[in-house]
Amino acid sequence: MTKAKNGAAIAKKRKGGVTAVAPRHLAGFNAQVVLIEHDGGVAAAEALFNADKRIQWLGVSGTQFVFAFRRPQRMKAVKNRYGASAKNIGRTQLATLQTKWAKEYSRKFLIVEPPSRDGFINIFKQGIWHQFEVVKYTICNMLSDMKRNSKQRGHEFNFEVAVTNLLDAFRRCDGDDCNCGRPHCTAKMVLRGADAVSPDRGKNDKGYSDASQVITITSKHHNTVIKPDAVRIPRLLPVRWLKQLVNSTLQSTFRRMKTLITNKPEEARSSAERDQIVRFESTTRQQWRANYASVMEQLMHITTCANCNGDMHTGDERGMLLYTNDPKQASPDRLENSNPFYDVDNVRLVCQACQYAERDYSRTYVERRSMNNPAEYPLELPKVIAYLEGVLKKLEAKEREAHSTITAITGA
Repeated sequence: MTKAKNGAAIAKKRKGGVTAVAPRHLAGFNAQVVLIEHDGGVAAAEALFNADKRIQWLGVSGTQFVFAFRRPQRMKAVKNRYGASAKNIGRTQLATLQTKWAKEYSRKFLIVEPPSRDGFINIFKQGIWHQFEVVKYTICNMLSDMKRNSKQRGHEFNFEVAVTNLLDAFRRCDGDDCNCGRPHCTAKMVLRGADAVSPDRGKNDKGYSDASQVITITSKHHNTVIKPDAVRIPRLLPVRWLKQLVNSTLQSTFRRMKTLITNKPEEARSSAERDQIVRFESTTRQQWRANYASVMEQLMHITTCANCNGDMHTGDERGMLLYTNDPKQASPDRLENSNPFYDVDNVRLVCQACQYAERDYSRTYVERRSMNNPAEYPLELPKVIAYLEGVLKKLEAKEREAHSTITAITGA
């Protein structure tokens, strides 16, 4: 058992379900997949495909026709057109279908990004390009994130109060200087870009829409889970820094390799990724643990963050971590993100404050990157403030209208 390859266990799990052909046709499109029951065979499938130009791909498997639409469709309209048997299916259900289709039909769509337009942003979503007003798009997404984060934290969320608090925060901004309060911070905030604006709660035990909450607008890189001024929390049980770091790096490597092996088809892998898989599968978990322990032992004498040059530590004199939420705790950071391994020439130690800043914002996924959007959108405070004031005015108008309706009905 000790000689078993790491990849074997992952491959064994994959054999439990059959990967259908269709998802590969749909990569990057987030297309809607619909299954219908139809006994018309290949001839009927071809007729349906030719008649509906919205279909990107169609597969025939016995009496089952599987459609992949270029854009999401309303199921009521789909059922009206293709019958009551039509139903949405996801990747899990699709994986149970046969990989050898009796017949497949597909068409390519020419997807052209629109040219850059002042004050607008190009976003690829649900198979097509959209142009949105950049201020409205950014602030709406910010408020949506605030609502989602509030739910995750168990905080109440009142949209109107949240908009009011956010408006007050932007009004307090003095130009585009970051308001994080870090010593020697020189970040210049932008609306979208590397130092994009981000709402930071002054009271971590309160939600964004709490009446007593004070929001500060900072660069997103400085609005992290663990900030430089974070208050350390004593651990109930101290842990050894070396043991914790070896375990976390080991889990990180196995998670990344599982994702690569499971989700990326062989033909889509680069030569470097194929070499990584060979190395991973030829090394046991015990060997990885020994390798990472050796690397961390070589680095644990370093007491200066490689990113900010601030002080950091690997625990007390015995190497024990007595606190959690510690911004100065040393953390391993890979130099080359495409290399999943924590080799001695691919890792450095940084403080947790810097580690979280990069982890939270520097490695994000987008469905398709724009080639025409500018690298950054400047922070134009008057436009942001005007937009938020307009949102509040609309909310107030709706409240007055609702009050008038109630008054008319009740006569009160």
